[in-house]
Amino acid sequence: MRRLMFSLIIVTLLLVFTANAVLAGGVIKVGADVGGELGVTVKQEGFLPVSLKNDTEMGFSVGGEIYYDLNESLAVGAGAEYQLKRKEKGGVDGFNFIPIYALGRFQIDPNFYVTGKVGYNLYMQENLPEQLKAKGGLFFGFGGGAVFNDMLQLEVLYSIHNGKWELKEDPGVDYDLSWKYTKIGISAGFLF
Repeated sequence: MRRLMFSLIIVTLLLVFTANAVLAGGVIKVGADVGGELGVTVKQEGFLPVSLKNDTEMGFSVGGEIYYDLNESLAVGAGAEYQLKRKEKGGVDGFNFIPIYALGRFQIDPNFYVTGKVGYNLYMQENLPEQLKAKGGLFFGFGGGAVFNDMLQLEVLYSIHNGKWELKEDPGVDYDLSWKYTKIGISAGFLF
């Protein structure tokens, strides 16, 4: 898994650094998650679904995006983000998601924009029991931001990350354990 994460980070950085060669823009950013909630839903055949929610501690992220301007108001692109390990409040084990996504960006004026992002995220969990494996799921987010001096970007994004745990062996019953991490992230980025 570490090789995969390292490879994703290298590919993202290469894409970001070569963005100018293809007349595209790019941003490298760091962020903090000021509000987060982790929900888990257990579904088993013959029983009603059970859902639990808990707040999470503050988390930090690093990422990069490239985008291509379709016209003066609309841009499309791709990005990836690595979330450093975070925990539920009072929790012992950490978790993180790595979203890889497509994005759309609409300029309201030269300094302000709104954005939408959708893609797939990898999901990782510390100290996962041996009989379980973690799987990623759908990622999507929406928000807005501001650009200062064509060099600095500040962005606020509400995002939802989905993942699940699966049993490595078939238990013979319909069983589903899914995770949903919602957060509000604030990031600062360097444009090039």
